[in-house]
Amino acid sequence: MAVTQVELAISVALFFIFFVIIINFLINFFTNFTGLTTTSELRTDAFNLYNTLFAGNGIPSNWNYLGVTPARVGLADNLYMAPFLVSDLNGTARNNYTINFTMSFDPNCLNTTWETTIRVYNASQNLFAYTLYNKTYCVSSYLKQADFAINVTVPASSSRMFFIYYSPDRNITNSNYPTTSFPPFDGNYSVKIYPTQTFVQVSYSRLIALRNLVYNYLRLTLGSGINFQIQVFNQ
Repeated sequence: MAVTQVELAISVALFFIFFVIIINFLINFFTNFTGLTTTSELRTDAFNLYNTLFAGNGIPSNWNYLGVTPARVGLADNLYMAPFLVSDLNGTARNNYTINFTMSFDPNCLNTTWETTIRVYNASQNLFAYTLYNKTYCVSSYLKQADFAINVTVPASSSRMFFIYYSPDRNITNSNYPTTSFPPFDGNYSVKIYPTQTFVQVSYSRLIALRNLVYNYLRLTLGSGINFQIQVFNQ
């Protein structure tokens, strides 16, 4: 049966419509594919950069105190937290009451505790003043052990949890607390110190050292094609 001009025109029109749809689909597909590829590459670069900067201390591990460009940059450092529980034992409410206890920070002298980094908080994240007595050091200002004198508030026949934070970061300055006198012995309260927990933090001293490095040398340690800018504010 012969094809009329009308049928031919309709067939050609339908062909061009489907052809345009297919071309549009292919363009969208390859455009999205390119976008996905670019996103994947950026994600990989970001992951590698994160691991380079935050997965360790760097090589050498104390590069931030040497004043030279390290073979590998690392901004991570350890943050330690030692919980301790203060309990009243004789039904006396203790309001701003001075207690003392001995804290063993670093018995193996791994230089984990720079003295000026020590902070004490309660469960509500309120900062508490303290004074250290009978201090022994591993080396320099790295503490091994010390006695705390600190004022706490504990209701009668109750307990309250506190937390000691410290790190090996030498660039953390000391808080100017008023001196707390060392109290006489009192056996009517107890202090239980729990095992120390270790966390990973971004080191302030390493950020300061990173800011002072020669930019072009630092780029070589991070790999080609990586540009960045860093600002560190001391507050």
